[in-house]
Amino acid sequence: MMPRFETDGVDVLEEQGFFDAWLSPNMRVRDNVLQGLFTLLCVFVLSVWGFFFENHTFEGFLHGTIAGLVVGFLVSGFFLMLYRVFRQE
Repeated sequence: MMPRFETDGVDVLEEQGFFDAWLSPNMRVRDNVLQGLFTLLCVFVLSVWGFFFENHTFEGFLHGTIAGLVVGFLVSGFFLMLYRVFRQE
């Protein structure tokens, strides 16, 4: 059973509070959409960069795509982590 948190005098079940307390997955839709969009942007930019940097080859495109996935996921995850740490009330 999920823990109950008190909000404005009303006892409510807050799922994200449980996940925040136990270092589990982020269930906030807004955060997940922002992380996905940033990762897609990184994939697009680094795929194009890899394609042109490696003499217009498909291999360069794949290298850029993989780099975009890794960089986008790590950078956006790190940003969201810091945002949530400093936003705690």
